[in-house]
Amino acid sequence: MRSIAHFRLFIFLYGMRQITMRVFVAGLLLMVSLGARCEVVTATVDGLKYDLDTEKGSATVAGLDEACQELVIPASVAYMGTDYTVSAIGEWAFSDCRSLVSVVIPNTVTTIGRVAFNECRNMESVEIPSSVTLIDEGAFFGCSKLASVEIPGPVSEIRGWTFTNCYILTSVKLPNTVTTIGECAFFDCDSLPSIEIPHSVRRIEGYAFYNCVSLKSVTIPGSVTTIGDEAFCFCKKLESVTIPSSVDSIGMNPFRKCSEQLVVEVAPDNPYYCTDQLAIYTKEKDAIVSFLRPGTTSYVLPSSVRRIGDGAFGRCWGLRSLVIPDSVTYIGRYAFEGCDGFVSLDLPSALTHIGYDAFTDCDGLESVVIPASVTEIESYAFSCCSRLKNVYCLASEAPESEEGIFSDIEDDPILHVPAHSTGNYSTWSGYFAEIKQGDPEQIHAVANAGRDAHYASFSNPYSDTELTVETGKSLTLYNVKVVDGEMVLTERAGNKVAKGEGVLVCTDAADLVVSPLATTDLVSAEDNDLVATSVLPADTVCARESHVLYRLAYGDASGQTGLGFYLSVLKDQEGHVVSADGTALATNPFNAYLSVSARAASAAPGFELGAGNPTGIDSQPAEGGEDATVPMYDLGGRRISTPERGIIIRGDRKYLAR
Repeated sequence: MRSIAHFRLFIFLYGMRQITMRVFVAGLLLMVSLGARCEVVTATVDGLKYDLDTEKGSATVAGLDEACQELVIPASVAYMGTDYTVSAIGEWAFSDCRSLVSVVIPNTVTTIGRVAFNECRNMESVEIPSSVTLIDEGAFFGCSKLASVEIPGPVSEIRGWTFTNCYILTSVKLPNTVTTIGECAFFDCDSLPSIEIPHSVRRIEGYAFYNCVSLKSVTIPGSVTTIGDEAFCFCKKLESVTIPSSVDSIGMNPFRKCSEQLVVEVAPDNPYYCTDQLAIYTKEKDAIVSFLRPGTTSYVLPSSVRRIGDGAFGRCWGLRSLVIPDSVTYIGRYAFEGCDGFVSLDLPSALTHIGYDAFTDCDGLESVVIPASVTEIESYAFSCCSRLKNVYCLASEAPESEEGIFSDIEDDPILHVPAHSTGNYSTWSGYFAEIKQGDPEQIHAVANAGRDAHYASFSNPYSDTELTVETGKSLTLYNVKVVDGEMVLTERAGNKVAKGEGVLVCTDAADLVVSPLATTDLVSAEDNDLVATSVLPADTVCARESHVLYRLAYGDASGQTGLGFYLSVLKDQEGHVVSADGTALATNPFNAYLSVSARAASAAPGFELGAGNPTGIDSQPAEGGEDATVPMYDLGGRRISTPERGIIIRGDRKYLAR
């Protein structure tokens, strides 16, 4: 409702202007009494107030002197022996005249001034003659009983707020001379079922049809070049819209909170925009303009996207998972306002700018990781995120920020910053209960499943890292690859994991403690085919050519109760498979993916889980054959130093210990 607030400010400022004007007119009258020449005289004739221009012989209607229901404004008025032509209805002339029911305007009038009939709440009809060339801002604002209106031919612009809050307006006829439909022109016209936009219109400005909840059909003609911010927002019955090839500018999410069934098409020959039915993009898909399905639970942005436009996902109440590619550098104002389905947020590693109110009112958000690349955060970016508990900011210097970026948060969140950086975040201290020094600790719980040793995948997205567990617990890391359809584990020498690397973890501990290292010289192992993914919510992992991606996870694809491999698929809201070939996969926090050739994957039954097997792996071959230095394992995947009775695994063979 930002525009209503803007209009109230507009009304206030014009009210102040009126007071100033009255003082000014009083000064003029004083000048008359002193013998100065006066060009404007205020007079009351037959119940109407006028401002009379003595030089031009014209009259501007200034208001009513007494209550009136059926008003017929005369074409001329006589005063002091002189006839004056009524040429205008002045600013605020009939503002808040609750008695007016009908108004007839003579064909001598050329101008209807700002807020001239503002809040005439009982006015049911108005006749506007063809002589009128200008209807100024807010002229019929709040005429809540006005049912129909016809704008005459000479008018070239429906200015801002002209018919705002005309709740029962059902019929509007615009002439083919109109070139602009102004900001909030038909805001909150609840009953308007349709409108014919003339082919003369070039601009539909911001909020023009905001909250026209009955609007079912609208045709945007090929003359239109600009569609402004939220122009058709909350038009919940709108069924279809075609954006013509002439449109070269689309503002902030013009179809936000419309019907889930709304179909928006972009003319194929439009050189600036395109659509995939779920969203509007720039032609090259380097920016998303408007997401069209607020109830959708998950969505994957194309890897070409570099910019998330203003309000693109605003109030997408259903969205729980969004894959934001690392290519994104800019998040615009209001981009995710009110997306309360997010619990955690991992922003792309190349991001530099977070816009005004970008994540305000994300009530489900509990944690957010702000990458070191971010240099600018605008006002109120994370304000009113009522459940926010942890903010991880990975830059050693606080990003340049404006006021209120973490304001109005009910719980006292904790800010985690790199070591020796707390002083650089002193300007943020008022938002947080505590600023924790030391690189952000990420704790990943590993489900034990009732066994002494168990496995989990770990991917390392941000910086070189060392993994540790509590004293007295064991920890072993493996590189993992697939050879001819079989998994091969190679034990690592230490617990350090390079940025961008993934490993398989074997531990009897409950938690892994992840401590980022200062060094950046760690190098991923050549035979490690695990693909690193994001640390918090969803991300996209793309397979190499002729490869598919298998996920290391607990359990099979449905139960996730033990470690195994399976191909991940991405489904849309209707359950249709969007991707089954590993080119766009939705992932979860701290999961790593194993890149496997399509040939190997087609002959890999060993990847399936067996009942009672905690790893789902029949054998765990480690390169080295029968070398006594190669570690041994039991069938449960536990590393052993002294074999007991039963089958043990060493290298790529099974042995029977007696």
